Amino acid sequence: MVTETLKESTKKHHSLTEKALNSKQIFQESFDLEAYIHILKNLYLAHELIEKKLMEQENPEFADLMQRHYLMRKGLLEKDLQNLSADIPSNSNVVFDLENTNQALGALYVLKGSTLGGKFIYKHLHKVSQNWEKTSLEFYGFEHEEVMENWKLFTQELNALPISPDKEKQMVIGAEKAFTTFIEVSEEFSKA
Repeated sequence: MVTETLKESTKKHHSLTEKALNSKQIFQESFDLEAYIHILKNLYLAHELIEKKLMEQENPEFADLMQRHYLMRKGLLEKDLQNLSADIPSNSNVVFDLENTNQALGALYVLKGSTLGGKFIYKHLHKVSQNWEKTSLEFYGFEHEEVMENWKLFTQELNALPISPDKEKQMVIGAEKAFTTFIEVSEEFSKA
C-alpha cells in the first residue's frame, strides 16, 4: 500500500520536522501564548507555500481528491493569528516546487497527515490556553473530532489509486519536499 510506503520512507523527515517545529513544547508546562503564536507563524508560512503549489495542479482527478479530502489550512492559521493580534508572516525565502501530480499527492499526504495529532493538541491547548489573555484554536480545532475517520477515508482512496513503482517514488519525493519545507521555514523563521 502506498500509504505504508510513504510512512516508512519519510520517517526520518517526519522526525526532523517535529524537531524543527519543536512540537513537543506544546505539551510542556511552560508553553505560553508567545510560543503558540511562533508555531502558528511557522505553520502559516509552510502551508502557504505548499497549498499554493497544490492549487496550481491541473490534474482534474487530483483536484477532485483535494476537494473531497482537504480544506486549505492557511485560512485557519491566518484567522488564529488575527484573533491573537499577531502579525501575519508576509514572505519566505524557502522555495517549494512540485514537478508532477504524484509529487503533489505525496505533499497532500503530509498536510493531511499533519492533522492527526490535532485532536490531542486541541484538547491540551484548550486546557492551557485558559490562562492566556486571549486564545484562538481555529487551526487545531478544525476537524479535531473527525480527524481519524477523515484520515481513514483519505488513505483508503489513496491506496486504491493505480500507482506504479515510479509514481510511488515520485509521491515519496513530494512528501519529502513537503516535510523539508516545514523544516526550512522553521529554521528561517527562527533566525528572523
